[in-house]
Formats: sequence, C-alpha cells, structure tokens
Amino acid sequence: LEVASPATVSRCGMVYYEPHQIGLYPSLSSWLNTLPETVSEANKNTIESLFKWLVPPAIKFIRRELKEVSPSSDIQLGWSLLKMFESLITPFKVEPNKFALDEKAALTVVEGVFLFSLTWSVCCSVDAAGRHKMSDFIRECTAGTVPSPYNEEGDRGSYMISNPFPKEGTIYQYCYSVESKKWVLWTAMMSRDPFAQHLQPHEIIVPTIDTTRYTFLLDVCVKNAQLPHSLNRMGLLLVGPTGTGKTIYINNHLLNGLDKDKFSIIPLGFSAQTTA
Repeated sequence: LEVASPATVSRCGMVYYEPHQIGLYPSLSSWLNTLPETVSEANKNTIESLFKWLVPPAIKFIRRELKEVSPSSDIQLGWSLLKMFESLITPFKVEPNKFALDEKAALTVVEGVFLFSLTWSVCCSVDAAGRHKMSDFIRECTAGTVPSPYNEEGDRGSYMISNPFPKEGTIYQYCYSVESKKWVLWTAMMSRDPFAQHLQPHEIIVPTIDTTRYTFLLDVCVKNAQLPHSLNRMGLLLVGPTGTGKTIYINNHLLNGLDKDKFSIIPLGFSAQTTA
C-alpha cells in the first residue's frame, strides 16, 4: 500500500472492473467448478465449447439486429443460461454411485439441455417480431457455421452437435425432454384434462402453447429457487404487453400447481403508484 492511491486504499486493495471488461468467461469458469461430481470433465468441456461457440455470437446478434422486450446485460443473459442449465440436469443430481447415464446418454442430455437453456435465456429476451430471425440464426450456428460478422465473437472450435433442434418450426416450439432425451413439441405437452365443473367462466384458463411453456419455466425456477451454491439463485421475470395473461399464468401455478406442504406463497402487488 505504500505506492497505492487513496482510491485503491479505500477499496481495501480491490480493483473494480466494468462488466464489459470482464466478459462472460470468468462467470463460466466459476460456475463449471460448482457442478455435481457426476458431470464429467468431458461433459464440462462440451459445455464450455458450446457456450463459447454459441453465446457470444447470439448476444452480438441481439444487440445489432433485434429488439428486447426488457433491457438486459450480457453477463445477465449468460448467467440466466447457466442457471437454467443447472436446474434441468436432474439425472446428474444424484450420488456418483447412483448415476445411471452412460457416456453417450450423458452427452446427449448435456447437448439438449444446453440448447433448450440457450433458447429460454439468451434467445427469449427478444420481442415477438425478432423470434423468427433469432431462430434462423441459431439454427445456422448450430449447423456448424456462424455467419459473418458474428463469427468474430467467441470461439467456434471443432465441436459438432449430435442432437440439434428439429428442422420444422422455430426453436421456441420445442421442449427438450430429459427423460426421453428427445425434442418434444410444446403442443404435445398441453393439458387435455376436462375443466372442473364448479369453475366459473372467468376462472377457466384454456391451455395454449404459451400457458404450457411459461408454466413449465416458472415451475423450473420455483423448484430451483436456491441451487446448491450462492452463485445460483433462481428468479423469473415474465415481461410482456398489458393484458397478455402474465399475472394469471403466475398466480394459477403458484396457487394451484405447487405442493402446499412444500411451498408457501407471499404475493406482493406493485403499481405505477408504488414507491421504493
């Protein structure tokens, strides 16, 4: 401290960096060290390769070509992907002696969960008009070629995906099933149960692709609200135009879709008149 400036001394010797100076990779490296023992070094290398290949170009594409519904930061988008990924790798969250996947099956799950997490973290921040462009861009990237000038971002490497998105539709139309290790249409997961007869018309929520996928994502976040380490605390911000059902989706699942013996709900209402 003899040659340190007063500003450095006041920070206890710490040096602060702006987020854009740090980039995404320190977060990735820290997070990889927190994964369960069942995630092998080969799988970690796969995750790192996929992240460096797809995430930086995708974020650059969003910043240059598309509009977001709500502003985000690059590091925030990266962490959203990592948190979503860790929440979904349920087969790996067991004791090593109970781990049931062989090397090939584990790799298939890692790839599928990563692509699904990429879709519903980085790629889902764009508005409705940008989703088709985002879907086409990600398909082109995962096919092996990152288009110029976005190939200047990240590290393409030599990795090739063995279980890519289905060719039909957009990437937003599919959910990756960890159990079957296959891509499944959201429409195939829609509830077809009859409505309870005591419900009033205004209480009925008709299942759609939106109710299905947003309820699924909300359920993932709620059940992984606090992951095994302080780096990962799950939260969900559902944004969109007024009157599109956001509050109804959330309240319906929190009040009717969760085990009341495990979860208690504390709703807080905010309006334009709410102060800090």
